[in-house]
Amino acid sequence: MAETNRRGAVSRASRAAETAVIAALFLLVIVFTIQTFEEISAFARASQGKGPFFFPRFVLAVMAFLLLLLLPGLKHGSRELPPLAPALKMVALMAATAVYCALMPVIGFLAASVLFAVAVPLVLGRRDIGLLVAVAISYSLAVWLLFERVFLILLPGFAWPL
Repeated sequence: MAETNRRGAVSRASRAAETAVIAALFLLVIVFTIQTFEEISAFARASQGKGPFFFPRFVLAVMAFLLLLLLPGLKHGSRELPPLAPALKMVALMAATAVYCALMPVIGFLAASVLFAVAVPLVLGRRDIGLLVAVAISYSLAVWLLFERVFLILLPGFAWPL
């Protein structure tokens, strides 16, 4: 967040830092987009481009659009840092995301997604566990079916024998 002086104005250093972060993220989007146009795999060719090379272009386009929406905010800048409680929730969500990414290759996409979809609302303050588990299972299964059957993108599976 931007630093403010006594009158509430945003400092040049803070605005420059925010601009640098947005520019770096936009540069990464451009680099990753260019890489999606590299030699495509036989799998992507066989699936009429619906493989791993189709989905990133869509996500990168959405990311570029969202980054453009941040530009008007640079003119006005932020006025104050968020309170401590939301910042702690943000750190907890970042940790949950890291654990989700680490667990996915071990327990598979479905199991890791269900755990993540239960953990995130708990961190944000929801306490109705039964409903959270039902929504997490149905949502994770729907996402898995979408990727596996529609986009033809293989997701990490459950590695342990049953």
